[in-house]
Amino acid sequence: MGAARGDAESLERGIERAAAALDEMAEMRPGSAADLAALLGMSNVPQTRRMACAILANALVFHERIAGMHTDIKHLRQLGGPAAPTLQDAVLAAWESILAINYYPIFAIAKDLLTQLPSAAAAQVLDTLRPTAQVVAAAGVDNAHDLTGRVFQRLIADRKYLATLLDTAQEIFEEFRDKELMPAYLADADPNRALLDKRVICDLLGFEESVYQGVRRLSVKWCAEPSVNGGKARPKGARLVV
Repeated sequence: MGAARGDAESLERGIERAAAALDEMAEMRPGSAADLAALLGMSNVPQTRRMACAILANALVFHERIAGMHTDIKHLRQLGGPAAPTLQDAVLAAWESILAINYYPIFAIAKDLLTQLPSAAAAQVLDTLRPTAQVVAAAGVDNAHDLTGRVFQRLIADRKYLATLLDTAQEIFEEFRDKELMPAYLADADPNRALLDKRVICDLLGFEESVYQGVRRLSVKWCAEPSVNGGKARPKGARLVV
C-alpha cells in the first residue's frame, strides 16, 4: 500500500509540473489552450490542463507497460533520435502503432491532445512525463489502471476547484429557488429548465455549449416517454427551447 501511494504521489507530482508548462503556454498562446480544452469538451481553466496532462501521463505509463508485450512497440527511452525530428513526433508515431493493435480508450484522446500541443509545449510536457512514467512502470505496479485512476480522483478532488464548484452551485440554487418550472413532461419546452440546464452543464460542470445543446435535444425524447408524460396531451405551442 505504501509503495502504491508513493507511485501515485510521484505520478501526481509529474502531472503538476507538466500542467505548469501548459499554464505558461496558456499565457503565451491562449488559442492553443482553448483548442486543448475544446478537445476535452471542458472550460479553458487550469484544472482542464491538469486533466490533459493526466491523460497523457496515463498513456505514457501504459505505453511503457505494453512495450515488452509487442515487439514493434519501443520502450519510452528508445524513442527519439535521428529517426524522428522531435520526441513529440516519435511518441505520436508510436501511439499510432499502438492504436493499430488496440488500446483505443487509452491512446485515442491522448494522441489527439499531444497532436494539438505546440512543439515547445509538447517538448516540456514529454520531458517531464516520460521519466515519471518510466519510474512508475519500473516500480512494477500490479494494476497501473488503478494507480492512474487514483491520481485522476486526486486531481479532480482539488480543494480550490471543489470550493469553486460549491460556490457556483450555491449561486445557481439561489438563482432558481423561486423560479417556476413547467411539469416534467414539458421540460423540453420550459425556458427556465433550459436556462438551468445551461447553468449546470456549462457553468458548473465546465462543458462546452454543444454538450448543453445535445442534452436539450435528448430532453425531447425523454418528455415523449409514456412513463414521463403519463399520456397527457401536449400543448400545441410547446416547442423545444435551447
